[in-house]
Amino acid sequence: MQAYISHDDKNYADEAEHCKRDIFYHYQAMFCSIAQLGEAYRHMQKYDDALKQFEMIFDLISVIGNDEAIMPPLHFRERGDVHSLIAHTYIEMGDTKKALERLEKMVDYDTTILPHFKSKGGWGDGIKQKLLKKLNDVKFENLKNEERFIVMMNRAAAMDD
Repeated sequence: MQAYISHDDKNYADEAEHCKRDIFYHYQAMFCSIAQLGEAYRHMQKYDDALKQFEMIFDLISVIGNDEAIMPPLHFRERGDVHSLIAHTYIEMGDTKKALERLEKMVDYDTTILPHFKSKGGWGDGIKQKLLKKLNDVKFENLKNEERFIVMMNRAAAMDD
């Protein structure tokens, strides 16, 4: 409605900002639904379907935003970081190697790109604690003795907060 009011007032700059915000909210809602659908498939042990849904989020992000560095991270969902959801799916499939690869992507993102958001209204607040919490999730308990996992934990622990 604010976009319509701004348009009526011939304030096109505000109209554009309101439209961009509305689009962002619609994307967020869509991504939440896709992640929830993926989780439902995972619980039904339809792992290929679950992975397709989770990966679709990244496909859509690449179409929508090309560079997530200019907007808040879109792959953080109410059900968790989509990287983590994918890793959890691979664990249930018995594919530790792919689970570790996905967790490494998560750690790479959180340690290199997320700090950029500290200066953008708090999106980067508590990165270290959030990353450590994601890695310490009980679903990754069986990975904790893996050398690659230990390296990820050390990277997260060494982050500035």
